[in-house]
Amino acid sequence: MSIGRSGDHEEMQRSGDPDGDSDADPDKKSTVKRVFKYTYVNPSDNNISLPMFVIGYEEMYDEDLEEVTMIRVYKFIFHANHSDSGLLRNQMDENQRTFASAGMAHSQNDQRRTHLISQQKQCRALAGSWHKNLEESCGTQYVRITNETNYQESIKHYGGRNIHGYGAPPIEFDKLPPGVLTKSIAANTEGLGGTHPLAPEYVYNAKRVMAFTAGRQEFDGSNISIHPDFLDNTKYFNDAGDFTIPEVSKSMGGFFFVTDPNVTNIFDVALPRSIYGSVCAGRHLLQLFKDEKVDSKETQSSSSASLSDRFTNMMTKRDAMVLEMERHVSENVLTFDSLDSSEMERKSMRHYGEKDGENNYLIEPRQIMKEIQTDTRQVQTELIEPWLKKRAIVREEMNVKLRTAEGEESDLMECDEDDPRMEDLQKLDDETQKRHYDVVKDLCHLHINRIESSFQSKLERENIPSGYLAM
Repeated sequence: MSIGRSGDHEEMQRSGDPDGDSDADPDKKSTVKRVFKYTYVNPSDNNISLPMFVIGYEEMYDEDLEEVTMIRVYKFIFHANHSDSGLLRNQMDENQRTFASAGMAHSQNDQRRTHLISQQKQCRALAGSWHKNLEESCGTQYVRITNETNYQESIKHYGGRNIHGYGAPPIEFDKLPPGVLTKSIAANTEGLGGTHPLAPEYVYNAKRVMAFTAGRQEFDGSNISIHPDFLDNTKYFNDAGDFTIPEVSKSMGGFFFVTDPNVTNIFDVALPRSIYGSVCAGRHLLQLFKDEKVDSKETQSSSSASLSDRFTNMMTKRDAMVLEMERHVSENVLTFDSLDSSEMERKSMRHYGEKDGENNYLIEPRQIMKEIQTDTRQVQTELIEPWLKKRAIVREEMNVKLRTAEGEESDLMECDEDDPRMEDLQKLDDETQKRHYDVVKDLCHLHINRIESSFQSKLERENIPSGYLAM
């Protein structure tokens, strides 16, 4: 995939292209038409290639450090001539040309390009209307930003603007200088990236408190519960101003870096863990899974997010590494922004463990209700029933031990289980019954919550039978 140029790209530097050298003759024409990676040549050793930037991902926990309530994405820029403002300018201009060509009143007839009209049609299909589910189209929403006004509005949406105010925006809109929208956003050639008041380098700069704490809004306008250490940017930078991972993030094991230089789009990156939202297993069910399925040495460093991720892998019988490999293979030929793919091609396929008459595996379109049913049955079969069998064995061993404690001639061999001398057995039965009740209750709630979430999700509703939706 070719990408927008920004900085001294390695492809241009190694080809001797003037655009790859900041000090080259500006009148000399460029010979490299496209670049594919954001890398540059190490100034002190031209045998070494370095990334212009690295993407970071951080899980932010609630005030009790029990659940992940928000994620934060970073862009660590190492190349002084790389400019997000310049990339934004180029993208807005491209979006504007495409948008104007498709409108009768937005372009002169002799300047309208047929291929851009077709491109705008594809953009509408991929980006969708405002009511379209962002789960499907978030990676293509950038086509809506055609100028500085649209860009400013997107910043307000990110902050959680509502009828009560701006929410938690990254900048103070009321203090922007007059005429801010009449000045074009452009790249800065002096290592600053951009100097416009709406430049991404300023708006989303993590060293600014407003930028660092922006976007933490629930849909009802209230603040998302976040541990205060995740909102204190002084814990993320040392005295020299260098970025450092804070202790709270280290302890939870929730900070990740993208190290693949071929990944140039954040929407091409698989999240290190699944996002569960409010639909996740209860603490009794997770504790049973932790006791029965997770190695004791690993539990010491496991966070609740990691435990939930492992539980989901067990429930769906799909390991995170396998899912990543499947995604990597499929996206080599079909991605979220493929122009010629049908709606059915973008929908995922799944095997539900069924075979046809010739013993061939059946691969069918995803059916969310069938998926939930299969996953719940998997938890019952692979976790709860084996645990109950183990408890039954322990009970039998204790029963034999107690009844033979006073010899085979003792009346303990025939006494009722409510005999005071069988108290330990009664306690074991009570513990088993109570824990089984709590675990099955959590499983039922998980099953019901997943169904409710499916009905509320536009993406999942497409996989629910119409008869169910009419009920």
